[in-house]
Amino acid sequence: MENRIDMLELRLYRNPPPDDAPERKMPLVVEYYINGSCLLDLIREIESPFAAHETPPMKPGDYGHNTRGYMALQFSTARKPGDFYYDYGVELYCCSGCGDPGCWSVLCRFREDGDCVLMTDFHHNHRDNWQYPISYRFTKENFDAEMQKLEIPSDKCYNDEKFLR
Repeated sequence: MENRIDMLELRLYRNPPPDDAPERKMPLVVEYYINGSCLLDLIREIESPFAAHETPPMKPGDYGHNTRGYMALQFSTARKPGDFYYDYGVELYCCSGCGDPGCWSVLCRFREDGDCVLMTDFHHNHRDNWQYPISYRFTKENFDAEMQKLEIPSDKCYNDEKFLR
């Protein structure tokens, strides 16, 4: 990995409620932007040749976005050696059909390297042959500032998206 410094941005938004429950308050979900570009667009491009060779062919980049609470949980220990999310990786996305990250996701690992955080070892949880030749290097300052966006105010502690997936 070269020593370039990338810029991470997390964008939070709410999906529209389902048609059968228009009053439902949807949880905030997380979208990743790196150097101003949507990470999912890059994932879709990388997956295209692999997905085309599946039987039947699959739609590349067909993921949903995980909730702020679930991402906060994963990121809270993703840089701690020996922790589950350090070893397994962070599930960046979830299945677009059922919403379960364990069903269909792209994962990556986060490692500290001096005053930087590396986003590396991208992999798919059900497709070992799908290769993601990307990695990123962020300053800890940038990374930690973006992680603060995932914090849930204490006045919303129990009835908010922290406990929704």
